[in-house]
Amino acid sequence: MEFDISAYVGEVITVDWRYTGMLGNPVTIDDILIMGSRSAELNITEISGGWAGFGNGAKVTAVVENIGEGNATEVEGTVSIVGNGLFQRINFSDNGTCPDIPGNGGIGSIQFNHTDKPWRAFCIVNITVHVWCAEGSEDTKSVTGFLFIFYIFITGELVDTDT
Repeated sequence: MEFDISAYVGEVITVDWRYTGMLGNPVTIDDILIMGSRSAELNITEISGGWAGFGNGAKVTAVVENIGEGNATEVEGTVSIVGNGLFQRINFSDNGTCPDIPGNGGIGSIQFNHTDKPWRAFCIVNITVHVWCAEGSEDTKSVTGFLFIFYIFITGELVDTDT
C-alpha cells in the first residue's frame, strides 16, 4: 500500500493495525511519528524602486512570498543595479535580510538602500534581486528601471532569471 503522508510531517498519527506474524505471534502498531520536514519555496513577486530619504540615494524593495508549506528562515538577499548614466556609470550591489516568512503564502520584504550621496545620472538601469533561505530555496528576478538622480522608477516587467 502507498499513502501520501506529507501533510502529516512532524505529527504523530494513531493507527490501529494488527497482524499475526510468523509462528502466530501478534504484531501491533499503535502510533507512528512521521519524520521529515515541510519545505519552503521562495518567490519574488515584486521589485519596486524609490528614494532612500533626504541626503541619501535610491532604494529598491523586493517583496518575497513563501509558496511552500514550511517556514523560510534566515532569509537573505542581494541586489545588483547596473546602468550607463549620462554623467556616471552605475554599478551598485547591496545585501539585505528579512524576518522569517511563514509557509502557505506568507509575505516578507527586503529593502536595499544606496545611502551614499545621490547618483548624478539619468539612465536606464537593470535591477537583479536574488533571495535565499536556510532551507535551500532561492529565487532570482530582474526588472528594468529608470534612474533619475536619486529616484528609481520601475519601467519593465518582472522577469524570472533563475538558472
